[in-house]
Amino acid sequence: MEKILVYGVIATVILFIAFKLFYKPNASSFKGEVKGKNNGEENIFTVNVITDDNKTVDVRVSKILWSNLQRGDRIEKRSGDLYPRKI
Repeated sequence: MEKILVYGVIATVILFIAFKLFYKPNASSFKGEVKGKNNGEENIFTVNVITDDNKTVDVRVSKILWSNLQRGDRIEKRSGDLYPRKI
């Protein structure tokens, strides 16, 4: 009984450490202008964005947002959000 409790605690600690090491929330944030749209394989929708910092990034977006975006639209991704939103 005591061994099971010890192993349970050890397993919980290992899982907690692994979660902290490998789980990275979407901490990035930016605002920018859409320069192009890409429809890749297996329903992966991305847009090419030039950020306000003059960096070019490819950003994954939802299918609904992808279909509503046009070249020249502005989008914003807030820290912690999975997808950006149109502004």
